[in-house]
Amino acid sequence: MQISKNLFNPLGAMVCVIAGLLPAITQAEVMLDNNYPWDMGKEYMAKQGSQPIRQAAKKYTETTTHFSPDFSFSDIADTRMQLNGKVYYIAVVQYANREQEAVRPHYKDIHPVKGGGVCSLYATDANLNVVAHLDFRFPEHDGNTWCNGVHGIARVKGQDALLVPVSYYLTDDGKLAKNMRQIGDDWRWMTLVLRLKQQNGQLIVTQDDSCLGNPNPFKDIPSARKAIKNRTWCVAE
Repeated sequence: MQISKNLFNPLGAMVCVIAGLLPAITQAEVMLDNNYPWDMGKEYMAKQGSQPIRQAAKKYTETTTHFSPDFSFSDIADTRMQLNGKVYYIAVVQYANREQEAVRPHYKDIHPVKGGGVCSLYATDANLNVVAHLDFRFPEHDGNTWCNGVHGIARVKGQDALLVPVSYYLTDDGKLAKNMRQIGDDWRWMTLVLRLKQQNGQLIVTQDDSCLGNPNPFKDIPSARKAIKNRTWCVAE
């Protein structure tokens, strides 16, 4: 049996980190925290997020993509966000799309499908109704990519924007792992900039690749923040 070098680690070695939870300086600046109005109790698990937010995003995905109810997110990080005094719950997730799921049972010849690994952001209102959804773009190699992880959420100081580190690999490189230790050798890492805007009562989330680039070399939140600080063109209008 041949194992793709790029398979997502089933042991969940990567730990999602909620970062940038410092108070905002002004009301207009994004504020992130984990002050949820429900009891987290034992239902919160690393990489599985807060159950109410996870279930809201899962239900939305089932409805819009016609997934079966037994599908699940492989990776998730979430946070409570305040923007101009309004409360939202934000989740960034990773999952395999329907095309990838269709070939998943055939493990004798594991074949990652172009775009089969999806990483997305969901935003809900205070009542856990999804009000914004964005699938992240990976234009490298003409979209022959497979997003296999989301690794946190952070704010951009002084801007209405979020940072989300992701990992992915190319689906057309043909490389195979010779043993389990080689899985992940060819993963790529970068941090995405997501702009936030409130317009006519709606929350609009867009991916801004003009700031850090896509792909980019910024593997984590600290390196992305440092790059933004040194790039005057990263300030949104």
